[in-house]
Amino acid sequence: KQQAASDAEAQSQEQIRGAILSKTDLEQFPVAMSAKLSEGKGDTRELTLFAHLDAKPLHFRKDREHNLNTVTFIFAIFDPNDNLVSLQQRRARVNVLDAQLPDFFKAGVDADMIFQLNPGIYRIREVVTDSEEHRMTTFSQSVKIP
Repeated sequence: KQQAASDAEAQSQEQIRGAILSKTDLEQFPVAMSAKLSEGKGDTRELTLFAHLDAKPLHFRKDREHNLNTVTFIFAIFDPNDNLVSLQQRRARVNVLDAQLPDFFKAGVDADMIFQLNPGIYRIREVVTDSEEHRMTTFSQSVKIP
């Protein structure tokens, strides 16, 4: 049983790695991305990326009155030559009581990550996946750092 779980995790990680490197967009649940640019250290600028997942389509593993899932948010930054410049991942462990589900569905799941980037044009790749159904949303967006 432990080996099967390990194999499933390895397969999931390989699927995520492929999605990061892909240029194909996929939407299996609604995710919005926004960005904020501010002064960084030295010549760099600070790019804060925000992701918001609409939680209504999420499915859960039940543990008595608890609803469980883990949402993984990944932001990858690529330069104009498609070289990976930076990558950050954040996991949001969802553990919501039945009575809290309506509020959770209204709020959704949020993640933000901060990158220090030199001036230039970059491709931002966002990958969001969940642990229960392994659904995935992926998309890319270009950003110019002045």
